[in-house]
Amino acid sequence: MTTLNNIFKPIPVPTGVDFNSTPTEVLTFVKNQHILNVDCEFISEYINLKTPNNPDDEDPYDSCILGDLEVLGYKAENVQEVFINTMESAVNNEDHPRHTEALAYYTSKEV
Repeated sequence: MTTLNNIFKPIPVPTGVDFNSTPTEVLTFVKNQHILNVDCEFISEYINLKTPNNPDDEDPYDSCILGDLEVLGYKAENVQEVFINTMESAVNNEDHPRHTEALAYYTSKEV
């Protein structure tokens, strides 16, 4: 039985998403990640897969969620590009204020 309290419960954050996930799950997952960890390529492919060819087949709710996901993907892509450009210029310039941070970034095993 659906009650008013159940409708307004927060959406649980998924531990991972794939192409079978709902747009709401993907948006919730992406919004709870650090902006530098967002997989922009996955978001783009997911949106292309989930957007119907015929506009009449669109679900208005999913369409809005995919729009939000697209905006978030663009923002993440821009932030990641600026971050990489900053780190590249900082690692090559010892006088740069973020030089040690850039060196640590490029010498860590997670890159």
